[in-house]
Amino acid sequence: MRTVVNEEGTFGYVSSGAGAIVKLNLPRAASTGTAGKGAEAPGAVATTPVVKAKSEEVALWGDDNFFPQNVMKDVERNEVLSDTLSWKACAWYGSGVIYGYVELDEQGNEVFIRKQDPEVEAFFRRSNVNRYALEVLTDISFFANAFPEHILSKNR
Repeated sequence: MRTVVNEEGTFGYVSSGAGAIVKLNLPRAASTGTAGKGAEAPGAVATTPVVKAKSEEVALWGDDNFFPQNVMKDVERNEVLSDTLSWKACAWYGSGVIYGYVELDEQGNEVFIRKQDPEVEAFFRRSNVNRYALEVLTDISFFANAFPEHILSKNR
């Protein structure tokens, strides 16, 4: 397993399994186990060296590595672009996240049957799945990429 952390210590790439980019809620000093000013960083001290994001495994975001910021500057300068990209995300979102099952009709065609389950509905309300879905679709619309953040609840 190899871990790559950006210079600010806010994002990291873990190369084990499928590979994942994770958001770190600690400044760089804390992510390396030396929080500075006598404060002790939460969690264990890293057992593998931290490699800066200047390797072949991490792709830079454009020539200046500011792709998302550059996109937002372009969007802010063009009202039509902003409205169009927002509309696109809303169109993908449609009626929100729905769930159910698929059955075959008499002709063998797949038919989606919507189902409602109180346990699933409670999870959707608790975890705000619809907001998450709209935000991810907006990221895909604007940046052609999504940046999910998973935050565990108290009961995991």
